[in-house]
Amino acid sequence: MLEQKEAKNRNLNEQMSSYLIAMDSIYTLSSYDRKEDIINHTKEFFAMMCLPENLCYFEAHNTKAQSCMHLTDFQRKEVIAFLKSNEYYKIAPSKKSFCFKLTLQDGDEGIFVLENITYQNRLHEFLNLTLSIRSVLTLILENIARQDELVTSHNLLADANDMLKVINKILRHDLANNLGAIKMSLEMNETRPNPKYIQISKKAVDRSFEKINDMKGLENIISTGKNLDCYEVKEIIEKIAGTDIEMDISIDGRCKVLADNALSSVFENIIKNAIAHGKANKMKIKMEPSGKYCHISIEDNGTGIPDKIKTKIFKEGFTEGGYSNSGLGLYISKKVIERYGGHIAVKDNTPHGAKFILDIPSTK
Repeated sequence: MLEQKEAKNRNLNEQMSSYLIAMDSIYTLSSYDRKEDIINHTKEFFAMMCLPENLCYFEAHNTKAQSCMHLTDFQRKEVIAFLKSNEYYKIAPSKKSFCFKLTLQDGDEGIFVLENITYQNRLHEFLNLTLSIRSVLTLILENIARQDELVTSHNLLADANDMLKVINKILRHDLANNLGAIKMSLEMNETRPNPKYIQISKKAVDRSFEKINDMKGLENIISTGKNLDCYEVKEIIEKIAGTDIEMDISIDGRCKVLADNALSSVFENIIKNAIAHGKANKMKIKMEPSGKYCHISIEDNGTGIPDKIKTKIFKEGFTEGGYSNSGLGLYISKKVIERYGGHIAVKDNTPHGAKFILDIPSTK
């Protein structure tokens, strides 16, 4: 009985250590801006976590890379076939090795091959972490690609770089918080082993990857050169209201505007801020055509926004009064609306609460 308990505690500690290493690696990766640094750090991470006998990396345009000429568990033709497939990862028949694919910013693909890992009984745990790490790498490489594209577009460079800095700042801040939660759980589990600590760690990891997905949704914000399309505002808000948001939302009127996918995040951010900071549980949204614009008012029954910070909440990094630029942030929301050629402002609602006013160019 004692041996089983000790084995269970060892397993919990091993899992928590893996999560901690993964989160620490993600935090470091988010600070790099060169593909070579990202690839090298990723190799170091997998070498430390999986302890493979052989670890190599090569890219699709160079399948004869010397580092992968002498595979021991995979057959080379298996890896080449995997490269041409639509799969993200492949497990060797021996169940001792695996490889995974990464899409690079230039459209090329890279493959990491890990053979004869030390902890073979944890193969599927490592694979789950690998797929999560892969999504982080994809996001970071996409951001690097966009930064490279912006270098050739001087007119858009300053504004777009500001947006990228904010996105990366949000990502690093939230990852650091979740990394702290994992470290604390690990320390507590060492003194008082308990399965609940592994659950705390898992939730912190889940929150981190949700944040990563949120950041992926901001691609349209950076792509300022893309054409805008026609969007039905009511349908966007109804979709948000249909999620697990704890808010009674009423919608009056219809409008079609020229926008992109980022518009959904603007409304979602305003709604979530009303709940988190204004403690609101009811919201009334009205919209109507007004000249060349769609005029939208968003009223809530919360505590409202003090006058002294009304002009500040759209600024980058503003945190006074409990407001902070988490998720998309009001700063980025303002940038999105301005990119559409519109305006956003906030005022008091009657008898209480906040009222956001948006004017977005409409389409007939």
